[in-house]
Amino acid sequence: MLLSAYLITLNESEHLAEVLARLQGVDEIVVVDSGSTDGTQDIARRFGARVVHNDWPGFAKQKAYAMSLCQGTWVLSMDGDEVLQEGAIAHIRQLIANTPYNGFTIPRHEVFMGRPMTHSRPDQMMRLYRKDKAEWDLIRLVHEHVEVEKPTSRITPYMIHYGNDTITKALHKINNYSSLKAEQKFQTGSQGSITKMLLSPVAYFVRYMLLRSYWKEALPGLVFSTLWSFYSFLSEAKLLQRQRISRS
Repeated sequence: MLLSAYLITLNESEHLAEVLARLQGVDEIVVVDSGSTDGTQDIARRFGARVVHNDWPGFAKQKAYAMSLCQGTWVLSMDGDEVLQEGAIAHIRQLIANTPYNGFTIPRHEVFMGRPMTHSRPDQMMRLYRKDKAEWDLIRLVHEHVEVEKPTSRITPYMIHYGNDTITKALHKINNYSSLKAEQKFQTGSQGSITKMLLSPVAYFVRYMLLRSYWKEALPGLVFSTLWSFYSFLSEAKLLQRQRISRS
């Protein structure tokens, strides 16, 4: 049974070699790049990937396009800053050889302030699925989502994510993502309010610190939770700004 891995990239040279090294053992690696200038494409080719250029259409559309290029019955979606646990591909190949499930989530731990945060509860990311049972939600501008036909389950091997590994990187992503989130809400008719702007950060902070046990990560957990509660505040504030501009 063919297993394809696919990634979308733009200037991912910092961690891409490690990412692709942990993907060795799949039948095919497809990399869709939107114009890297840091050697990303050369690194991908060095690891045997098929590299295709596609101008940036948005997260969901780019991932849907990358998935469409895959030849495998099963596909594994990864980002250029996500590294699978050693031995994960062997585990995955054994799993998909005989399973009633159409997809599996993979636990993802954040790297932040110098170390992986593995004491808290990880995100469960839907990344492994039968290609013919999956469809990307093309409306979302951020936090893109693939819909996989039930039943689905989860695997034990995890991945670590370097995308927010410093406060500076996290703040840059928070600024970009909150703009996309606000625009997405505006386009779908969601109404912002001062109440939401003030209360949603509290909900985010509680979600990370208590429900996901980021308190176990000490200072990095506290800082990370605070930053992403600020993301929620900015998303609502930018939505209010967008609404005001549209009425003027």
